[in-house]
Amino acid sequence: MSYRVGVDLGTTFTAAAVANGQPPTMVGLGNRALQIPSVLFLAPDGQLMCGESAERRGLAEPDRVVREFKRRIGDSVPILVAGSPYSAQSLTARLLRHVWLTTRDRMGSAPNEVVLTHPANWGPYKLELLDQVASIADVGPVIRCPEPVAAAAQYAAQNKVDIGSTIAVYDLGGGTFDACVLSKTANGFELVGVPEGIEHLGGIDFDEALFQNAIGLLGSRIEQLDPDDPQTTLGLNRLRRDCVDCKEALSSDVDAVLPVALPGLSTTLRFTRSDFEGLIRPALEETMDAMARALRSANVTPDRLSAIVLVGGSSRIPLVGELVQQRFGIPTALDTHPKHDIALGAVQFGHRADRAAALPPTPSVAPTSAPTTPPPTTPASTAPAPTTPAPIPKPTTPATPPVPPSPDTPKPAPVDPAAAPRPDRAANRRRGIVIAGVAAVLIAGVIAGVALLNRPKDVPVVSDQPSTSLGPSTASASVSPSATVNAAGLPISAPLTDSQLIVPAKVDDNWDLWLADTETAAPVARLTTDPAVDGGPVLSPDRRTVIYLQNLNNEGKRTLLVKGAASPGDGRALFNPMPSQCADTVFRPAWNPAVPLEAGGEIAVPCVNAKGKYGLYRFTLDGELIAKVPVPSGTVRVDDPAYSPDGSKLVYWAASDSKLDGGVLYTVEVNGGKPRLLVESTQAGEDADPVWSPDASHIAFRRRVADGTSGGNFDVFTVTTDGSAKLARLTEDPADEQNPIFSPSGSQIAYKSTAPDPKHPDHAATRVWIMDNDGDNKAALWSQGLDPEQNAAAWGLR
Repeated sequence: MSYRVGVDLGTTFTAAAVANGQPPTMVGLGNRALQIPSVLFLAPDGQLMCGESAERRGLAEPDRVVREFKRRIGDSVPILVAGSPYSAQSLTARLLRHVWLTTRDRMGSAPNEVVLTHPANWGPYKLELLDQVASIADVGPVIRCPEPVAAAAQYAAQNKVDIGSTIAVYDLGGGTFDACVLSKTANGFELVGVPEGIEHLGGIDFDEALFQNAIGLLGSRIEQLDPDDPQTTLGLNRLRRDCVDCKEALSSDVDAVLPVALPGLSTTLRFTRSDFEGLIRPALEETMDAMARALRSANVTPDRLSAIVLVGGSSRIPLVGELVQQRFGIPTALDTHPKHDIALGAVQFGHRADRAAALPPTPSVAPTSAPTTPPPTTPASTAPAPTTPAPIPKPTTPATPPVPPSPDTPKPAPVDPAAAPRPDRAANRRRGIVIAGVAAVLIAGVIAGVALLNRPKDVPVVSDQPSTSLGPSTASASVSPSATVNAAGLPISAPLTDSQLIVPAKVDDNWDLWLADTETAAPVARLTTDPAVDGGPVLSPDRRTVIYLQNLNNEGKRTLLVKGAASPGDGRALFNPMPSQCADTVFRPAWNPAVPLEAGGEIAVPCVNAKGKYGLYRFTLDGELIAKVPVPSGTVRVDDPAYSPDGSKLVYWAASDSKLDGGVLYTVEVNGGKPRLLVESTQAGEDADPVWSPDASHIAFRRRVADGTSGGNFDVFTVTTDGSAKLARLTEDPADEQNPIFSPSGSQIAYKSTAPDPKHPDHAATRVWIMDNDGDNKAALWSQGLDPEQNAAAWGLR
């Protein structure tokens, strides 16, 4: 099979995509996510590990892990590995080789061509070193693609960009910043003017800013730690990881709590978004200056741009969009998935674009300055807020921790200083400090060095070795009937038919998922058997995967699991770890039908964080936060989201009291805007369970109708999606009806009801019923065999 692979070797994460004449798809490099951390680990037995397993092993043995080596490419100072010098190129080659081997195993054959991305401001010297990386990795024919060009290609694949249009790319990733201007031609995109860049500025520097301020707040209590205590190392590593989570939480919440758990010290620190923005604003202003220089170089004024495309995970920080709007005053467009889009665009590079046109002119690199160390602040007590946050250090070269070699492991080639090409001036400006270990750093008081020893983000407990059962099928955008996972790495089964649905049912005093069929009067099959409470199922758009809620202790703390829709057996965790926004619990999610699986997919999840605060968030299917969904002012609780059939809108209910099981219905544009009231509400907790019809003409929902009792009576209604028409009441009896869901065709509605079943008149139970979409022909789903308690079903899109 002939195919090519696009590889994005990022500073913090690495991703790959393949194309073989079909739309590009992501390669499942990891077992828990499509991308893997850009991390290497050398085990004592000589085994070389990459990605997730390297990240995991590095927690306990930080002296054997190495990361962020992409930043060191072109640095004349070698990275010391157990006393021997190694180049950043050789370490990068090890990572590239791992990606190539994983792709080969996933696809069943080696790729015909590799497209390797790089920062647009890299000059001839660094590009020559990148060629060395490909040669050492032995991956066959390689072409180079500037990262902004790849981002533009992916943007154009999802948005109409006319020939002659000009766009700018603002690429703020984990370790570097790029700014450039591109023009759309008949052959693709070509760079205009000179790309600008800041070599050592990205998300890891923002993590460092939070870490440094936390250390300053803790003051002398850090100096009292025993550097020889392994718990000190683990505690500082955990603090570093929690700083990353805190940073990400502040992109969606106005404040976040940073837990501190060190030997003899257990406390919390509170950071607000304004604190965080104070840390990073000076650095972000430098990126705005770089973008302005790129526009001047291209002789393009902002009003001539079609859009500024924001690329990279750090570009999702709200302050970035605000500063871009303030400085340039034109629309911005966010990439679909910050860890995938560069790889997806790279694999398209060269099919339509003229590669020569994408070669950068002589780049301009913003000079780096000496690092600034934030002054210590007043020690924290229980939960102080930083009052005078130190500015983020100017971009510098981070120290690289040593990794001891193994005599049994093939080593990267040592650097021969005499034979090495002469570095450019930018490389000479960077410092090459080698950290000897946590103990020496602590004794010296250089806490920032401890942070650089280990920067874990996700720590799965599984290996990242290639696996045909865990990795996604990447041959094309479609999935073969025999595949076990989809393009997002989620388990799949044969698709459910339009008459099949998934119903939570309580059998033998245990809630499990059951397969049902409207053409069969009895349950078809039991899908889950674990002792936990399973419920809240949501089907994928292709009806091959189900995400559901699990309550282990029946105490309200739920998690999200995923499994093949029709496959018997219990599911696995969807998110690992659970995002901080959902630390306390989650509720039934919704699945966006418009975001492709190969782009990471998207679900909306109502969450409660560790402080008990409700919020509605959009995540990728691997738990990457996309955005917090806007809710009306004064909202305390939000729940029951559902996407429109085109994925452009969400409907949900919001309430000003967390105790209410219902509220007021609103719709909101997924990509921004203010929530719009759908229907007027006359009493607290009146409406809930909204869901779109497949033709997007109506929304079905549950309304609490006054009946003289304290709780009222629940019935199912529909309303036009703009809320203009009169409500249509579909159920009207003393029983409670709720949780409506349309069939895939939209002709029927399944719902939950306490109405007695004529075939089981002596058995009072909550059952799933089926009716026509106008309320006619109501009947219980199951009339034969088991007659258990049942809960809200999954049938059509939600």
